[in-house]
Amino acid sequence: MSKEPCKEPDVASVLEIEETASLSDKSLDAEYKRKERRVLRKIEIEETASLSDKSLDVEYKRKERRVLRKIDMRILSLTAIAYMLNHIDRTNLANARIMNTDVPGASMVEQLKLHGDRFGHIITAYYAAYIIFELPSNFLLKCFGPAAHLSRIIIGWGIVTTCSAAVQSYEGMILNRIALAIAESGFFPGVIYYYTFYYNDDERAFRIALFVASSSLSGAFSGLLATACSYLNGVGHPALSGWRWLNIVEGIPTILLGILVYFLLPDYPETAKFLTPEEREIAVRRLGASASKATNEPFKWSSILNVLKSWDFYFFALLWQFLAMGTSAFSFFAPTIINNLDPNFEGVRAQLLSIPPSFLAFVLTITSGYLSDKARNRPAFIMAGIVLVSGGYLILAVDKKVVGPRLLAVFMLALANMSIIPLAAYRLSTQKLGGKNSDSTSVAFTSSATVALANVSGLTAPAILDSGLRFDYKCYIFLAFFIVAAVQTLFAWWWFGSGVEALPGPEAKEKSLC
Repeated sequence: MSKEPCKEPDVASVLEIEETASLSDKSLDAEYKRKERRVLRKIEIEETASLSDKSLDVEYKRKERRVLRKIDMRILSLTAIAYMLNHIDRTNLANARIMNTDVPGASMVEQLKLHGDRFGHIITAYYAAYIIFELPSNFLLKCFGPAAHLSRIIIGWGIVTTCSAAVQSYEGMILNRIALAIAESGFFPGVIYYYTFYYNDDERAFRIALFVASSSLSGAFSGLLATACSYLNGVGHPALSGWRWLNIVEGIPTILLGILVYFLLPDYPETAKFLTPEEREIAVRRLGASASKATNEPFKWSSILNVLKSWDFYFFALLWQFLAMGTSAFSFFAPTIINNLDPNFEGVRAQLLSIPPSFLAFVLTITSGYLSDKARNRPAFIMAGIVLVSGGYLILAVDKKVVGPRLLAVFMLALANMSIIPLAAYRLSTQKLGGKNSDSTSVAFTSSATVALANVSGLTAPAILDSGLRFDYKCYIFLAFFIVAAVQTLFAWWWFGSGVEALPGPEAKEKSLC
C-alpha cells in the first residue's frame, strides 16, 4: 500500500493564521485595557466618595462639638452656679453658728438659744422634710418642664433663706429649715435627671463632676461671706446681727438667679431656642437610643414597680447613704471641727481656714470626674476617695494634740468627700434598674428616690456629732460607715464591672459597666 507524501504547509496559509492570531491577541488586549480602565474609574469614584464621606464626617463632628460647647455654656454654667448657691444657702448655719461668738449677745447660738443638741435638731428637721418632698420631685419636672420646675425651686429657697434673717427663736429656725427643705428638695436629683436629656453616658460623669464641684467651691465663698458679714454685726436700722446679714446677702442673689434660669434654661434639645434648627437636630441625633427624650410617655407606674422590685436599687441607695454620712457631717460641721482643732482657731480664723480645703476639693472633684471619664472606671476613683476619707477620720480619732496632722485630716475629708459624690450620682443616672426594660421613668424615679433615701444620712450624722460621745468615738463611727461603703463598692465593681453603662450580673460579663 503506497503512502501519500506529506505536503509542506502553504506559506500564505501560515501567514493568514498568524495574522488572525495577532488580531485576536490585539482584540483581547483592547478588551483587557477597557476593563482595566473601568476598574480604575470605579476605584477612583469610590475613593472620591470615601474622601467626601470623611470630609462630611469631619464636618459633622466639628458641628457636634460646637453644639456640645453651646449646651455646656448654657446648661452646665446655669445649673452649676445654682448648685453653688444652693450649697451656700443650705449649709450657712455651719458658718452662722460660730459668727461673732466673741461679741456678747451677738451670736446666733445666744440669740436663738441653740445650746446642747438643738443645732443638730435643726439639721435633722431639715433632712426629714427634704427626704419626704424629694421623692416626687422628678415627676413635677416632667409635668411642668425643667425650666419652670428648677427656677421655682431656686426662687423658693432664695426667699426662704432671705427670710431666715427674721427668725427670732429656736422653734422659728426649725420651721424655717423645714420650709427651706420643701423649697429646695428635688434640685439635685432634678439636675441629674435633666442632664440625661442632653448628654450621653460617657459625657455625664465629667459634667456631673463640674456641677458638684461648684458645691465644694461654695465652701470657699461661704467662708469669705461669713467673714465679711461678721464685720456687719450691728449695722442697719434696726441693727442686725452678722448672721442675719449673712442670710440676706446669700438669699437675694439666689432669687435673681432663679428668675434668670426661668428665661434662659431650655427644657429639651428638641425645643432649645438658643440652638439653630440644624443644631437642635444634631443635639437630638447625637444622643443614644437610651437617652431620655421629651417625647417619652410622662410616667409609667410599671417602670417604678420594676425599680422597687430591683435589689440593686436598695443596694445603691444604701451605698450612697454610707458615702453621704461623711459628706453631711463635714458640710454642716466643718467650721466647728476646725474651731475645735486648736483653741486659737476661733471665729474669723476658723472661717478662713475652711476656705483652702474647699478650693482644693473643687479642683480634685473636676479632676476625678475627667479622669474617670477617660479611664471609664468609676469604682476605682470612688475607692480612692473612700481611702482618703477613712484616713482623715482615723487621724482625727487617733491624734488629739498635734494641729498639723489634724489639719491634714480636714483637707483629706474635704478633698475626698466632694470627689466621691459626682461619681456616685453618675453611677445612679446610668443604672439600668428594672433590667433591660429600664426607661426614662426608671431614671427619673431612681434619681430622686435614691437621693432621698441616701439623705437619711442627714438625720443620723448630726445626731452622732451632737451626741455626748467622745470626739474620737464619733470619728470611729464614721470610719466604720466608710469601711462598709468600701465593701459595697468592691462588690459593685465585681458584679457590675467598671465601664459606662450599668447592667446587672451576667450582662456585665458581656459589656463592662458601672
